[in-house]
Amino acid sequence: GVQAADGGVCGGAGALEDSDPLDDALLCSDDYVGGEGEAGELEFGDSDDQELMFMEGGQNFDEAGYEIAFDEAHHCGGVLGELGASADDGFGISTGAGAIVMREEDVFEQMKAEAARTGEIYALSPQESLQVLARLEWAAGRLTEAADIERVRRACGIAPEVGAQTGGHTLEGDGHECVLCMEEELPGEEVFALACGHVVCIDCWHQNIGVRLADYRPAHIECPVTECAYALLDSDVKALASEKQYARYRALFVENYIKVKKNLIFCNSSRCNEILKIRNLCTNDYQVRCSCGTVFCFHCAKNRITERGEGHYPATCEQFQEWLERTEEGVFSFRKKPCPKCKTPIIKCGCPPNHVICEEKEYCPNQACNHMNCPQCNYHFCWICLKPWAGHNDYYTCKFVLPDQVRNRELISGYAEIYLKYKNYVGSHHALVDGRAWAIEHFEALKANGAPWSNNFLLEAVEELAMCYHTLANSYILYFYNDFDGPQSVVPGMCKSLFEFNQQNLENVTNQLSDKYEKEVKRKVKEGLELAPELADELMSLTRVIRDYRRRLFLNEL
Repeated sequence: GVQAADGGVCGGAGALEDSDPLDDALLCSDDYVGGEGEAGELEFGDSDDQELMFMEGGQNFDEAGYEIAFDEAHHCGGVLGELGASADDGFGISTGAGAIVMREEDVFEQMKAEAARTGEIYALSPQESLQVLARLEWAAGRLTEAADIERVRRACGIAPEVGAQTGGHTLEGDGHECVLCMEEELPGEEVFALACGHVVCIDCWHQNIGVRLADYRPAHIECPVTECAYALLDSDVKALASEKQYARYRALFVENYIKVKKNLIFCNSSRCNEILKIRNLCTNDYQVRCSCGTVFCFHCAKNRITERGEGHYPATCEQFQEWLERTEEGVFSFRKKPCPKCKTPIIKCGCPPNHVICEEKEYCPNQACNHMNCPQCNYHFCWICLKPWAGHNDYYTCKFVLPDQVRNRELISGYAEIYLKYKNYVGSHHALVDGRAWAIEHFEALKANGAPWSNNFLLEAVEELAMCYHTLANSYILYFYNDFDGPQSVVPGMCKSLFEFNQQNLENVTNQLSDKYEKEVKRKVKEGLELAPELADELMSLTRVIRDYRRRLFLNEL
């Protein structure tokens, strides 16, 4: 061993002079459980028993409506995972996979419960354990390698002696002086001191807390006296900080906790503050849907594989990443096509040269004629069919391709067709997600007028339609990349023709549900007409049947 700074012995490689005191207090071995900065095998709160303990002690997520499911589960490396049976509440709980939507205060309580359990093992109070785990980035396994628990306590800003008072307190009497601002004759309730004994006024503490929070280090709010390492515990911050400061302190604690916990993630929507917790962490490769309607891939979002972490079932993470790289580079868009002869990108624009309005759009609203002249090779061709212009007798209508024949694979490239389908269904999905507010508002109006239904069948239909469009859009990515006849197929046992058949069937049932919702139910609700119970029951039944069909469709379980 190498002689440590305080006379103790540090096993393994010696500590550097500028190393973290907390690292010095731990064994310098590289093979402790979990590795640097990770919550390793000693990770609390992941077992079923602990999960039930937490849920029974707090929210009843089922009754509160927070229980949701992995809408689709798939292994992003290749083989699609299995889905369980659907639940009766319309969300569906898949076997071995599920998620709970949590609030910030729920996660903070979970953190404190985890800290309390860890503290019982290492003779730390819940407050002390919370501080230590936060400094260790919640890698509780590192404590098992601690050379000296007293050094760990000291490095984390708490009193080294087990059982010693570590929290701060106000003072008795009057006539106190702040060691920072030197203000004198302060009453005891206006000053605060930690175990170090440094007396600091409440105003100086406020400033110190604000500075530390600005540095995103909620577990490092230490005594402001130079070279004093004693730190405020949670109860101290709650007593000293303003309401706004404590809210920020708690939010930062939760944010840092979520970063290192493999089973927690913030909702991917910037408009939502919910947190999703995976109940059984058997794999990260899942698509999840938050209660706000946002669908995203837990694996992509948690590991930042894609910028926005969008959901992409049934396509794999690798396929979706490659698709984004291909489309975001502008290989194809509604307003850009390659010259059929030299492949130079051509943008169709009918805007006046001094008033271009379509630069940020995927199409030009001032549609010019279809006669294109490539400036690179002087090739004249038709914008619609990409054939030579010779033989065309109309500048605005192509006689070779009618608008309803855009799907013809012989006249436009397979990628262009697939991209058009993808963009169309993505747009429909976003429109339906935006329609959730309408469904919620109008169902509440129906309930207020004495409607007998307990489930919001309007919202269920909207969400299922959105998921159908979402699945259809991403099925075209899978269709484009998947090697159906090869060993790497992500839908083993499903040939290309069967996949196309299932895809068409999903389009058909989606149109059926859309007609039932848009043309029958929604029209009556919007016009204030009486909604027959039989019609609402038909919509609910159709929604659930299609949901079950969609979930099993590309898993070849029908």
